[in-house]
Amino acid sequence: MFKLEKKTTFRWPVVVNVPKDGGGFASYEFTGEFKLHDQSKMDTLLERFRQDDQDVLRELLIGWSGVQDSNGDELLVNDENRDTLIDVPYVRSAMLKAYFDAVSGNKVKKGN
Repeated sequence: MFKLEKKTTFRWPVVVNVPKDGGGFASYEFTGEFKLHDQSKMDTLLERFRQDDQDVLRELLIGWSGVQDSNGDELLVNDENRDTLIDVPYVRSAMLKAYFDAVSGNKVKKGN
């Protein structure tokens, strides 16, 4: 039986396809932690999304795990690092895809 519970956040796999020289992609995965809103707030966010997806993602992405910096250290969760992740086009699109797949009931697809 379905149990209706009020959740405010959720964790979901984010599959990032990084372009490789010469063509193709290398697939990597990390876990994003996202805010979960009710439908009326989502409707408002979708309207804003058409104007500025980066701004909407700043509001939705509240944490992550499994992301390393260039030295191999865990990337700390803070506003500066969040903005750095969002500023990479293929990372931004992967996080948006993960979020909307999760809230629309789509299964996780691994790899490319």
